Amino acid sequence: MLLPKDFISFLYIGMNITSVVVSFIYTYYHWSKGLFGKFTSLALFFISYGLLTFFAAANGLFPYFPWLARTGLLMIFILVPLIFLAVHRGLRESPIRKVDLLHGLPGLLYVVNFLPFWIKPQQDRILMIDLQNFAKYDEGWIFPAYSLSIITFIVVLAYGIRIFQIMQLPSLEQTSPYRRRKVLIFCLYVIFLITPIILSWTGHYSGAKRGAFNLLFILGNLIFFLVILSIPELIYGLTTKNKFHQAPIILLPKSQKTDINDEYSPKAIVQKEEIIKSNLTEEEAYFVKKLNAYLDHEHPFLNVDFSQSTLAQGIDMPVYQLRKYLKDIYNNSFNEFINRKRIQFLVLQLKNKKEWRNYNMGSLATEIGFKSVNSLYLNFKKEMNTTPKEYIVQLEKPQATA
Repeated sequence: MLLPKDFISFLYIGMNITSVVVSFIYTYYHWSKGLFGKFTSLALFFISYGLLTFFAAANGLFPYFPWLARTGLLMIFILVPLIFLAVHRGLRESPIRKVDLLHGLPGLLYVVNFLPFWIKPQQDRILMIDLQNFAKYDEGWIFPAYSLSIITFIVVLAYGIRIFQIMQLPSLEQTSPYRRRKVLIFCLYVIFLITPIILSWTGHYSGAKRGAFNLLFILGNLIFFLVILSIPELIYGLTTKNKFHQAPIILLPKSQKTDINDEYSPKAIVQKEEIIKSNLTEEEAYFVKKLNAYLDHEHPFLNVDFSQSTLAQGIDMPVYQLRKYLKDIYNNSFNEFINRKRIQFLVLQLKNKKEWRNYNMGSLATEIGFKSVNSLYLNFKKEMNTTPKEYIVQLEKPQATA
């Protein structure tokens, strides 16, 4: 398949520009989202650099930039460990450890192998490169010809298997669906990325077939970046609404307020947040579970300075998306939702810990994150149809026996 060289070059330039633009957009939205966001952002930039070396190889630019000739494959030895660490540390919200530095060992060996090549004068490097059999990688002084292509394949396969194993761990069962899709897309892309290397190794990436393979490689990369760019949940952190695929509705428990006497009973507790949406998407269901787990276990709302940005950071979500979910799912603003959580917590403490009933109202307000007694009274009255003092009096009354 013969294609004009200028046309292929134009497509390569478009591919490289697209990769850089998508990398910057993705990083803008994900860099602040923990290790997973940082590692995947870095992975995209390394992909962009790797594609630059492909562009140079396809357009015969290595005689002008010979230092690029052996840095493209290095990107694989950096990219694959980055994706692995994004899953192993990022998804599990585990801090980076010293042992993780070992994942840089393949890349370090690669650099050391080609060190004599990179420090030679430009003309010597040009003479060393075999442009007719570029996949030999025999300019180094450690690895023999073709061995790096084989090692690359082994590294990708080994990391891919390990990533799959980690994704099956019980601790990651509740991982956000759109994060799982990101991992899958990155892994499939890496496999696609090494196909030119394998084709070169087997001798199929040359001659008349070269133009067709270049075209397929460019289109594959453009599809990868356009998929990321076009799906809001993958790049912006937004969820897409799909009326044909709805997750089962999650109904949260709530008390049954049958009459006024029941509300004053020690058994009464403030109503749990009620989901007003008739059905939830998979991402919305995950949001509900993660939000309640974070608030019910960490109790960050007890801090007077607790804010929307603090909550968004705690559940790894943009503030604007948090507001949207609270409105769509609960029909609540942030303040309404959090104040109800505070009252829930106070009611539970008053029921189970008698010492809390002896606190003055100012202390109770401070303990549950309200800035004033007035805020405590207003929100308690709104949720319980009584004041904190009246509720405490009812709790202290002897319970009638059946």
